[in-house]
Amino acid sequence: MEKNSLRFFGIFIALIIVILSLYFVLADIDAPTGLMFDRNDTANYDNDGSFTVNWTAGASDGAENYSIYIYADDVLYTVGLNDTDAATAFSYSNTTDDGNYTFTISGFNATIAGGVNSTNISMIVDTTIPAVLYTTGTEADSAAKNNDWIFVNVTATDINNVSSSLVFSLHNSSGVVNQTQFSYPASGEQSINWTGLVSNVGYTYNVTGNDSATNSNTTATRTLTLDNTAPSLSMTKTTSGQTSLEIAISGTEGTCTVDRSGATIFGDNLLTESSLTCGTSYSYIVTCTDTATNAGSSTSTSFSTDACGGGGSSGTVTPRPKKASYSFSKITPGVATIVKNFDADVGVKEIKIEVNNEAQSVSITVTKHDGKPAAVSIKKSGKVYKYLQIEATNLANKLDKATVTLQVGKSWLSSNSVDANSVALFRFDESAGQWNELVTTYTGSEGDNELYEVELTSFSFFAVGEKAAVTAEGAEGAEGVGEGGANLIFLWIIVGVVVLVIIIGWGMKKRSREQ
Repeated sequence: MEKNSLRFFGIFIALIIVILSLYFVLADIDAPTGLMFDRNDTANYDNDGSFTVNWTAGASDGAENYSIYIYADDVLYTVGLNDTDAATAFSYSNTTDDGNYTFTISGFNATIAGGVNSTNISMIVDTTIPAVLYTTGTEADSAAKNNDWIFVNVTATDINNVSSSLVFSLHNSSGVVNQTQFSYPASGEQSINWTGLVSNVGYTYNVTGNDSATNSNTTATRTLTLDNTAPSLSMTKTTSGQTSLEIAISGTEGTCTVDRSGATIFGDNLLTESSLTCGTSYSYIVTCTDTATNAGSSTSTSFSTDACGGGGSSGTVTPRPKKASYSFSKITPGVATIVKNFDADVGVKEIKIEVNNEAQSVSITVTKHDGKPAAVSIKKSGKVYKYLQIEATNLANKLDKATVTLQVGKSWLSSNSVDANSVALFRFDESAGQWNELVTTYTGSEGDNELYEVELTSFSFFAVGEKAAVTAEGAEGAEGVGEGGANLIFLWIIVGVVVLVIIIGWGMKKRSREQ
């Protein structure tokens, strides 16, 4: 009986010792504390997937090492082990898979596996740049507007549903005019309407999307000018004749037309009217529409031709060269712009403009001179049909080529005995003081005119006329033959006589032999 009691007491004491030993071993691994991230972009977000998790060992300091259980969006992603025994840090790197990552840190030793006491911390990895796109037209659509406001609308998306912000920025030449920030969800649409802006001032704007992981993306910057001022137009008569009027127009912008007694005719800074009736009053209204679609018209103004029968009213101004001007808000590469509807007396049917870079606010002016232009120092030799000057603004270094179609009256060719194939365009070279013939292609007839084409790469003074005659080098005029020429002719006469004598003698000798 005593032996059994002693045996039972020994077993009881042993169990107590084992239980106490297990208790103290388990108590030696406390949960880590002070979990925090290092090398992250914000407290809760990282934009490159590379950072470090740090912690402090539990109070018992019984862990020999730590297991790191990593969950991606609440699904076990992987289990890691810190690199050094008993180290309290773990380096994480995953630059491809965005998501919400939870790190569970658990200590272990030779007796106890990890997971007994652990602590969690989370980090959202977002490497995706927000997408920010305009949904309000293009920059070309906003080149000029006839209002005092700018409306901008964008859509913005972020694949990881991270709360973000949109910053709308408006500038003028003096700096920032307005900058407004909006919050937006993972995907959304946002707009702004800047009002009370100043007309005829250039503005630029863009929109920047920022997400919570500090990823950022900015739209392209757009430029526009607000213009709500209509063209202010007026007309003045500069020259008149019995059948003609020349009217100067001021304040022209964009595309202009002139209405005269119900008929619409093209015009710009100078309007030339012909084939009118002497002693007659004509009413004109000029209307221009600028690049911002503002339209303005002059008041109806009347001008009279000179009285019939006389040589012209007193004070008549000497006729100025005939001009035709055309304006274009924009000329783009790849599309030929054709200038036509010239007065028949100008001698130009059309000009086809092709550019290598976009050109804006372009004007083309063709001036027909009745004689040698005053700015040209040398008159072109030979028969001249027309003197012309072609000018262009805002085409410098942007003109690829200009194909000019000329029209020469058949009556002029006939009265001047000039063949249709003997006509060319000549360009005046101021530096050399001479007229240079250009390659001119005859393309056929049209009504009372013969047509020609010439390609130009720049504009200047030109003359349409007869090609230079081609003569033999050293040829003399028809008024006499030089002494050397006379001697040469006399020599050839002697040679001819000698040959003739030889032939006659040979014939007589042959006949005597036959007899």
